[in-house]
Amino acid sequence: IFAVNRLQADLLAAASNRIAVTESEAKAFYDQNPKEFEIPERVHVAVLHIALPADASEARRREALAKANKIRQEAAALPSATTHFGALTAKYSDDQATRYSGGDAGWLSRESGGKRWGSQVINVAFMLKNKGELSLVISSDQGLYILKLMDRRESSQMPFERVAAGLRRKMEEDRSK
Repeated sequence: IFAVNRLQADLLAAASNRIAVTESEAKAFYDQNPKEFEIPERVHVAVLHIALPADASEARRREALAKANKIRQEAAALPSATTHFGALTAKYSDDQATRYSGGDAGWLSRESGGKRWGSQVINVAFMLKNKGELSLVISSDQGLYILKLMDRRESSQMPFERVAAGLRRKMEEDRSK
């Protein structure tokens, strides 16, 4: 039994040496595939939403737009230290998920945010450049929106040190197949 166990251990060690990935192999893969390790650009926005049915009359649309512009003026008058819409969302916003958090919609990427807010809203969110900047009133199929940029992060690359161990494991798994 000892000889069989020893043989199995030797065979396993030889096989593992064939599939082991060196640090330099992992680094070469990392350098040759930068898109796989990219963190996309993200924005952190506050959203104030005024619901308006897509089939609303022209008079109803004008009324809602006037209300939204008035709310935007109130938002512009907030103290500069207020990073979100504060109590304005509790008072005016129809979005229940962000209503009691100052409109804080969290960090959004172009891909993830579009599913929730729609491409029109997300495109405007990514046009905002400075913290505290307000959008104009945005009209979409779901109603009217006002956005406030809370923060933004440009795209970046995950450091090799942070992904090295996982990358080596994945490459070793791929080799063993």
